[in-house]
Amino acid sequence: MNLQEKQDILTTAVEGGIGYWATITDYDRGPDGTWWRVTLAPTGEPDEFEATTVYARDLGTAADVLLEKYPRCASATALRAAKKERDMGYLDAEAADMLVQIAAFGEVVYG
Repeated sequence: MNLQEKQDILTTAVEGGIGYWATITDYDRGPDGTWWRVTLAPTGEPDEFEATTVYARDLGTAADVLLEKYPRCASATALRAAKKERDMGYLDAEAADMLVQIAAFGEVVYG
């Protein structure tokens, strides 16, 4: 997975997947509008988790974890198709959300 694909996944998560558990408190975006880095704080109880930063570059490792820990979920199926076709358009907001959670916490915590 190249950096642009990882940025696309982070963009999908930020614009449609993570809002129910996280608020963005800081970020970096590219000139094309893609998200490079987000610092996330909980939307619920303040001590739910400490603010954490997720970088687009970390989503490749998160993808490996998703395929290993959750191989039968719909998001893993979509991720395999996306990697095979080199088209991150196969990933919906739910899959992008799962990848950001894994990058932030090492596992899926919400939803």
